[in-house]
Amino acid sequence: AGLACADRNCFATAYILVQVQDFPLSDASSGQQNAGIKSVSVRFASPTATNQNKQAGYALDENIDTTIFSVARLDFPPGMGIGGGAEGTALQMPVTFDGYAESGEWRLDSVALVDHNNNVNILDRQSLDQFALSISVSSLELATCSGSCGSAEVTC
Repeated sequence: AGLACADRNCFATAYILVQVQDFPLSDASSGQQNAGIKSVSVRFASPTATNQNKQAGYALDENIDTTIFSVARLDFPPGMGIGGGAEGTALQMPVTFDGYAESGEWRLDSVALVDHNNNVNILDRQSLDQFALSISVSSLELATCSGSCGSAEVTC
């Protein structure tokens, strides 16, 4: 006991609620329309990333080290109208941790919004500190898994 299950088939998902808004262009008289929200990414830093003061401040999720960060991302087609209107749009974002996830507090690291013109707005850890959001992760232990890790019969 005490060893991580280390099986990507064992996972847990937490859901966080994110409110996004697509603000009108500053020069509405130009006749231009908003590009619309293309994607929303919420990134969580592992205890190791936090202790080493590493941040996932990249615009592209593909550049983020997923061994020490967890990324929840939703993509939207053009014209969907996500974030439009005075109230914006509430999104339920799934954050998944597999059997390799480090135990401890995973802290909110950054949020990235990308529009359909590929403009990027990143809220970094310092901007988000006021929210003090974290997710507690307990590693799956061999003692709590039945079957052999890696087999189709494993249950955690």
